[in-house]
Amino acid sequence: VDPVFTSDGNIYERAAITEWFRSFQMRGKVPTSPLTNLDLADSSLTPCPDLRKEIQRFMDDSVKKQKLALMEARKVQTHLSGNHTDAESRKKDREDASSAFEEPSLRLLGQQR
Repeated sequence: VDPVFTSDGNIYERAAITEWFRSFQMRGKVPTSPLTNLDLADSSLTPCPDLRKEIQRFMDDSVKKQKLALMEARKVQTHLSGNHTDAESRKKDREDASSAFEEPSLRLLGQQR
């Protein structure tokens, strides 16, 4: 994820807007805004670091929530199946809880262009 501003102040994903611009350049035309269809003053792109950080934070939080939900589902499944002792279940839950908060983020946004 790499959000960028265009010259008209709108924000797009860098890969998408770059492809949009490329399609106009191939036809020898001035790029337009995908939102307004008006000609853009130029095709400069300005990074949005604050939005990028917020998106990364959201994604990291989502991964943690998914792991916690998985832990809860395992607890219910274990309880219903009766396959593990309570001690084994508690040990697995502790391991899952630790990994949910210690694993590095996905670093999807860590790539600079």
